[in-house]
Amino acid sequence: MTRPFHAWEYAIVATGILLGIWYHPLFLAAVVGYASHLLVDQIGNQSHPLAYFVLYRAAKKFRRTELTPHLFTRRYRYLPEDAPLWANVEPRLYKLWRQLRDARSRESGPS
Repeated sequence: MTRPFHAWEYAIVATGILLGIWYHPLFLAAVVGYASHLLVDQIGNQSHPLAYFVLYRAAKKFRRTELTPHLFTRRYRYLPEDAPLWANVEPRLYKLWRQLRDARSRESGPS
């Protein structure tokens, strides 16, 4: 939910530019498409009514747990039940990632 380009402020500014400064049919199509995309996202993602405003997300420090708490808790609380084999996969992926990170740090080490 921290998508920087999914924000109503951009649609508002673009609409202001469209109505007051520069009108072009392609720009109109882009603004309408962008606003309709935001509207569908806002409805479909069941987020907080202000979650698609950058200023609100910044005030909440972009924390997913505060912006979409129901999605965050539901998704991670039931993960072991939804994907029981993940408990075996995740530790191995983390170990592999740690090995790769350590190998890169040794390669680039102090010069």
